[in-house]
Amino acid sequence: MKLAALQKELLAFQKKAKPQELNELKTFIADAFFELHEHKDDKAEVQDKIATLHEIAAEIRPLVNIAGNFKTDKEIWPAHGEFSEMNPETTAVYDDFLYPDEVLDPLMDAGEAKCYHCNACGSNDTVPLDIISHSASAVQLAAIFRFVLPAALFPNDMVITGAMRAAMGRMTLVDIGSRLGPVLYAAHELTDIGTIVGVEIDERYNNLVNTVAKRRGLGRISTVTADVTTAAAAPVLEGADVVFIHNVFDFFVSPDAIQSAWRATLTNLRRAKKGTLILAKPALHTMLENSGMPEEAVTKELEFVEEVDVSQAADVAVAELGLDGLEIFFYRIK
Repeated sequence: MKLAALQKELLAFQKKAKPQELNELKTFIADAFFELHEHKDDKAEVQDKIATLHEIAAEIRPLVNIAGNFKTDKEIWPAHGEFSEMNPETTAVYDDFLYPDEVLDPLMDAGEAKCYHCNACGSNDTVPLDIISHSASAVQLAAIFRFVLPAALFPNDMVITGAMRAAMGRMTLVDIGSRLGPVLYAAHELTDIGTIVGVEIDERYNNLVNTVAKRRGLGRISTVTADVTTAAAAPVLEGADVVFIHNVFDFFVSPDAIQSAWRATLTNLRRAKKGTLILAKPALHTMLENSGMPEEAVTKELEFVEEVDVSQAADVAVAELGLDGLEIFFYRIK
């Protein structure tokens, strides 16, 4: 069968198929014929993009500590949620974007990065530290932006076309709490989104991101120095087509202020246009519950969004990139 005839049959099937049948076909095509998924990045190029993200991470590593913070930053340990149950003395914070396993493991082996703590000072009774990160790895970001986001943006299409890439070129992505910029770099390298904006309260991080973007010619990236809980951030969010939120307040906002920070941020998000996608890591309800907000209040605060099922695209991404799993949640503003 010639390609034109196959394309005609696929388009005819698309018009009459049930949503579940379309999803199953998309998964089959992605699994069995990855090269038919028309996008500027094929499998080899995706790996090249991940390598580029690793190069950016290597440029940034000497400028911050192993947790991805400036030396003068002070982390605030959460009072609620899963992290509150961890002991700060026996927990190590490493930045997954800056320190992927192939970089971190040799440092641990050499004793340059802590991975164990002593149960009894001066003894050999050592146990592994709890390890957490405020960031996502380059491979995780590639999975999100190369596989999952296109599926959420164009749920009724089986292949990425030139028209879809052009549509993405007219879109704006906003990363709330962009810090060192990994989400911004990944969105630039792995999508066609035309405007990529980081909203960050600390100008030092924005200066760093702007320097990296200028040096590498990442012209679609810009930053806004603003507190996302204030009216100053509202205009940026109003124009967003995609909003990325990754654990934005834990460790950075005092426990007595975190609930009000979330309420103010959600108020700003409600001003975004209908259909705007929100990418959250972890889930929105988890982040709100971790702030100590009661379950009933969480449900009420999130009435303006509906969850988008991206599980099939995530499964394809995990298989293609060899991940153990992928924690990412998508929502659409009603």
